[in-house]
Amino acid sequence: TASGSLEIPSVYNGLPVTSIENNAFSDCTSLSSITIPNSVTSIGYYAFNDCSSLTNITIPDSVTSIEDATFARCTSLTSITLPEGVTSIGSSAFYDCTSLTSITIPESVTSIGGAAFYSCTSLTSVTFQGEAPTFGTDVFRESDSVTIYYYDDATGFSMPTFQGRPSQMLIRGAPQFQIIEGNFTWHEAKADAEARGGQLAVLNTQEKIDAANEYLLSLPLLCIIQYIFLKYHEDKKT
Repeated sequence: TASGSLEIPSVYNGLPVTSIENNAFSDCTSLSSITIPNSVTSIGYYAFNDCSSLTNITIPDSVTSIEDATFARCTSLTSITLPEGVTSIGSSAFYDCTSLTSITIPESVTSIGGAAFYSCTSLTSVTFQGEAPTFGTDVFRESDSVTIYYYDDATGFSMPTFQGRPSQMLIRGAPQFQIIEGNFTWHEAKADAEARGGQLAVLNTQEKIDAANEYLLSLPLLCIIQYIFLKYHEDKKT
């Protein structure tokens, strides 16, 4: 039974390692991290199912699909980077990954299976880099804290909800700005920005205000946004 940190070799007994078989590391509850070589192109069903101590895994660009229940019940997994070559995410792929907080779906992904992110109770953001893929049923069921993010040039998404969850549109090429809809107090907006790994801008100079206005004028007319510019002295009072 594998435990601790594991690095899978690219060659074993003189032969290239090209796949991780079904259930290969299933129930390896002491396995904490794993590195997969670029020689691997496929990871089988339930390959890391119930690896409850797994916190880190490196998936190479050579992998093209995440199969059914590959990472199901990896309850210590907080983040994972999917390579650009992945085209599909199988059913229950991340089922019950209760520590997973965020994930980015590459532009290459065209399908996501049912219950793929079912009961990911700590998941707060799923960012889609490309067009909306096809979805199975209950993809985000019981993942009640998640918000879906997508880019302004992508098709197939909707606001203010998508797949039964809140959704927000991002502007491609302008990562310093993000469209947020709703009514917020200063403290609520600040907490929201920090939860997303960013910060709330204080436009306390004319230069900053001019830059923000220039950006707003570049947006498509269909983007109806309300911005509240808070002065620096107002921030100091709160």
